Amino acid sequence: MSDPVAQELAEPAEPLYDTWGAKGDAGSWCVRAEHRPADFSATAVNAWFGTVFAATLDAFAELVRPQRVFFNSLYHDDVPGVLLERQPHEVAEPFMQRVVAAAASFPAPLNMLDCDVDLLAYTRTVDSPVQPVRRWLRLANQFTIWGGPENPDPFVCFTVNHTLFRATSAYDDDNLELYDLNHPLLERALRRWEGRIGPIVDFSGLSGVYRYGFTREF
Repeated sequence: MSDPVAQELAEPAEPLYDTWGAKGDAGSWCVRAEHRPADFSATAVNAWFGTVFAATLDAFAELVRPQRVFFNSLYHDDVPGVLLERQPHEVAEPFMQRVVAAAASFPAPLNMLDCDVDLLAYTRTVDSPVQPVRRWLRLANQFTIWGGPENPDPFVCFTVNHTLFRATSAYDDDNLELYDLNHPLLERALRRWEGRIGPIVDFSGLSGVYRYGFTREF
């Protein structure tokens, strides 16, 4: 698809689970934020959340688009959390700005922000069952930002619940064809993320997980 806006707005494809599959907590990578809030007021904390959210999306721009964001605060039970969803004809940048503005105006210091994202990756689909194609996929990928007055060491995590980036499925099916197409996308995003937010200090998941994705052989 040559039109980048049309590509960004395309509906998610229906993937074929074949040499890969769904698997909860297949991989998770966490960065430690090097630039903490200046103080623990709602203004400073929520501005920090907005900055980290925008920088994370920028780092992963080649691979993800935001779909749904929820944030709340532990510090004021009378203040409900906020849920924002990207509209069908809304590209990522205006949606990101809506989230940043909503976070900035939230009347209590945030402690958590979850962002569900679609993934722009290679897979076989119902329309292309043999040749892998790169399409938007809705596969339970998520960012979580943790911070706030009770957390002097804020961090951000990216979690995938499938084996699309892994050389084999959770059941040892050979997934090298898709791995070779998809792993470079994840590795580049994780390396950019480190440059914008801070070092990857924790990673976990299925065997083969490492700092920048999954190893080809394990």
